[in-house]
Parts: sequence; C-alpha cells; structure tokens
Amino acid sequence: MAIDKLTVIERQARPRAIAKEKDGVVLYWVEELQVAGIHGRGLANLLGCNNDLIVDTTTRLKGEGLISILEAETLTPGGIQGVGLITEADLPKVLRRIERGKAKAETRDRAGDIRDRLAAAGFKLMVMLELAPQQLKAQVDDHVDKMIRLQELKNEGMAIASSVMSMHGPQVLAMIMGQSDQVIQVETSVTEVVEPETGRSTKILTASQLKRLVKERTGQNLKSLTAFTDSLRAAGRDDLLVPVTRNHTSEYPIPDRIDEAIAIVYGTNRQTLIGE
Repeated sequence: MAIDKLTVIERQARPRAIAKEKDGVVLYWVEELQVAGIHGRGLANLLGCNNDLIVDTTTRLKGEGLISILEAETLTPGGIQGVGLITEADLPKVLRRIERGKAKAETRDRAGDIRDRLAAAGFKLMVMLELAPQQLKAQVDDHVDKMIRLQELKNEGMAIASSVMSMHGPQVLAMIMGQSDQVIQVETSVTEVVEPETGRSTKILTASQLKRLVKERTGQNLKSLTAFTDSLRAAGRDDLLVPVTRNHTSEYPIPDRIDEAIAIVYGTNRQTLIGE
C-alpha cells in the first residue's frame, strides 16, 4: 500500500519589531537583530514625497543587489501585522539615490539633509563609544531619567484631574485647563411641582438639586437655598426666580436660566469658581 509523503512547509519566523510614532513618522526597533528601521511610507512622510518614489527607488536598489528589505512583524491594535523595513544600513543608500535622482528639488535637498544628519549622529556615537563611553552612558541615563520623570508627572496630572473631576465636575476641570468652551453641559435634573390650589405645574430646582449643581459647576458648597435666592434678589435679579406655593410660598431658581443665576451669585472668574 502506497503512502503519500506529506511535504510540510514551515513559515520562517519573522523577527518582532517594536513600533513608535515620532513627529508623524513610525520608527521601528528589532530587538532580536539590534536593528533600527523605517517603513517606506514613513520615509515618504519624512521626505514629504509620494510613496511611489520610495517604492521605485527601493525596488531598483534591491534589484541591483545593493539593499535588502527586512521582513518583520509588529503588534498593532488589530493584531500582528507584517512590515517591510528599510534598515539603518540601507537607509543612507536610499537617501543617496533619491538625492542624486530626478525627484523634486525640495525632496532631493531634504534627502541630503537627512543623510548628513544621520552621518553626523552616527560618527558622534561611534567616537563616544570608543573614547567617552561613560559620558555616553551618562547622557543615556539622563534621558531615561527625564522620560521616567515625565511619565510620573503625567500620572500625577491624571490623578489630580481625576480628583477635580470627581469633586467638582467636568466644568471646573475644563476651566482649570482653559478648555471651558469644550465642555458639554449635562442635562440638569429638575423637579416638577403642582400647586394644590391652582393646579399649575412648575419646574424647579430643589435645595438638594441646587446644592449638587452648584458643587459641580463651581466647586463651592452652597449653604442653603435661601442664601442663593437672597443673593439674586440683592443683585436685582428676581427675574431668575419663580415663586411656588406648596404649604407656603417659596422662591426657586428657574432651571432654564440656572447658568445665568450661578454666574451672578458666584461670579465668572476661575478663582471664584474653584474657591481660590
């Protein structure tokens, strides 16, 4: 009995590349090979040229045996994705070909400028590795320390923002950050009462609703409903109040004009609103 031989084709594992965007250009680092790289489209963005120029240039250089494209894979929000990279060794060759080619003058100039900067940085790094390794290490450590401190400050800022948000609401947080025009006002909770004698229905803000709203909008603790209405009357703004008869007649802020009322009672400057 004949047994067919099975041919097993194993996909060669591609090295994993770490990706990070800088100034709109994605840069890659392949830890396994200790190699840096850039995607063709990223190089096009860096040069401000059409991606077709990069494709044509790399294809020609690859056909001439002058460069090779590193096939790697990187983790994206959609999963693992393959990516072809121009490596650190081949990037100067691609830039030199573009610089000497028929691309637009500004593209050729930019390619030459980037190649010169790469050469200068590479030469400096080479010399420091040989003659001043401790200084190089100190610079790297300083950079790492700054990045760590930056992350710590970012975390502290997020914690403060979260605290302000929970204590005073999004309006006060936006004011502190100078983004009050970006706040979407949350619909105010109101109470509808019906006067027993007239049957008239009126929407009001009760004392508890008003206290909560003032706290969210200004960060201030309202002592009482009476204190709020007295302030409006003292400012000559009775028009922002509505009298409602329940067991007795009381005045309440008009819900639809509460922002105007709060501005009159507490002012509009940031220091007053957040209690500074």
